[in-house]
Amino acid sequence: MNVCVCVCVCVCVCVCVCVWAIDGHWGRSRRLETDCTARMSALVANQTLLDSALSTGEPKRARAATQRQRAGTMNDDAVQLQSDLANPICPMGMRMEDVGDQLVAEGYLRKIRGFARNRTRWFRLTKNYLAFYTEDAGQLIAYIERNAIADILSTDGPRFTIKTTRPFGASKQLEMVLEARTPQLKYDKWLTALGVVHQGDNEAEASKTGEHLYIEGALVKLQNFGSLSRTRWFRMTDAGLSYYTVEGGELLGTCEMDNIKNISARGDQSFIFEAKTPFSRTGARTIHCQCTNMDVRDKWISVLQQAMGSARVRNSEYSPLEGDARAADDAFAVIHKQTYEYLGKDSQGNRFIGDEIL
Repeated sequence: MNVCVCVCVCVCVCVCVCVWAIDGHWGRSRRLETDCTARMSALVANQTLLDSALSTGEPKRARAATQRQRAGTMNDDAVQLQSDLANPICPMGMRMEDVGDQLVAEGYLRKIRGFARNRTRWFRLTKNYLAFYTEDAGQLIAYIERNAIADILSTDGPRFTIKTTRPFGASKQLEMVLEARTPQLKYDKWLTALGVVHQGDNEAEASKTGEHLYIEGALVKLQNFGSLSRTRWFRMTDAGLSYYTVEGGELLGTCEMDNIKNISARGDQSFIFEAKTPFSRTGARTIHCQCTNMDVRDKWISVLQQAMGSARVRNSEYSPLEGDARAADDAFAVIHKQTYEYLGKDSQGNRFIGDEIL
């Protein structure tokens, strides 16, 4: 009797284990199939973004899309969001010739969420949207439309609160507490800019001076050997380029748009700004600006090209060729005998076309 009971118990246990294993295997298979389907959809969507970036000549977007494709982590919403925010001047996909989503202000703000959860993020405020990124020229985290901003409350010190009619950010809250670097910067820059956006004022009132802001940010102003390089805050508007001691600080120099001779990339993380006549306090006509990384450099060059045209803004340190030495539709393309001059130089701005080398 005892032997029979033991045998029955063993059989029951074995059956249960088998059923559990089979069910678990099927469950994992179903989950794997679902995950693979989602990843394939993401890869297809991201390939569309990659093809678009390559066809429009945007290497930065192509590199980012390739990285996301390899990781297999981009979903349809992320693809659409990145595509909408691709244009550096009109970051929500607006064209300059359209209604005109102008940049009003950008810079770092600290998101206050509680102990050990506060994060410093790069915010971009336009006439129609408010968005924030991981860093300057970094990955988009979230954005919200202008008409979804319900109220803006200022508290003591450098903090202020934005109330929205729908969740904004990863926390899915209707309130976001932000902190500027100083109380003065909060009032003079962010609250003024947010007030303009929230009230929907016209284009001429996008800033206190009525200027159209193209880009702003911190850059290292490199000095010659023996002098100290310092970080300055640069702003490019339709009036020209200005730089300050710090964000919202003392004005150090301004170069009017007509006085700008050319701007060219130098290396991977910097660019040279050259004026026709001296404009800095030291009487210099050339400023060497260094960015924190290549993405920030590409952002500046891209925006400046859209604002000023490729004739004066180059993504290469080499000058455009003239006359018969260049292609009709590309001032940086090298043809015929000029190939020898540039053959050994590595430049993203100069390309070699034609099979003949004379």
